[in-house]
Amino acid sequence: MTGCSRHAATANRLPSFVVTNEVDDNGKVRQLIEFTNGLSLYVTESWITVWFGHGYDTVVGFDPKTLEPQKILWEIPPSGTNPGRAVFDVNADGVPDVSELKDGSKTRQIFYRGEWYTREQNGARTSIILDGKKQRVYFDGRRWQTESTNTDVIEVTNALISTSF
Repeated sequence: MTGCSRHAATANRLPSFVVTNEVDDNGKVRQLIEFTNGLSLYVTESWITVWFGHGYDTVVGFDPKTLEPQKILWEIPPSGTNPGRAVFDVNADGVPDVSELKDGSKTRQIFYRGEWYTREQNGARTSIILDGKKQRVYFDGRRWQTESTNTDVIEVTNALISTSF
């Protein structure tokens, strides 16, 4: 048979791993997959955590029945003069919503129209400084929106945003 000559592709060997069950700090069982290169996966009934080492984590909360992602958290370590931060996507749509600086200040920022703004919170109200002026904003369950300052409009308050993981 005349034909083509195919070269066997060489595959890189993947790191070895071990799978164990362990009890977390809250007394819940989780499955742990540890790779020899330092990567780890923690799996519970409704969370998966990928630990990359060196302070990088990704946590995805999902519905245990549908497996649909519901929340995402990225832990990012400090780099150069930038402090570490926790970035939350509270509705798992791929767009970050809130971040918290890990520099001791616990400064929270919101992702509004493609930019990070320091969040000022007064009770249930959230404000940012936009173009040099204080602007009230609210989270509509999907994105941060400008709150109307028209007093004839029914007042809108912030939706509860759960960033606990």
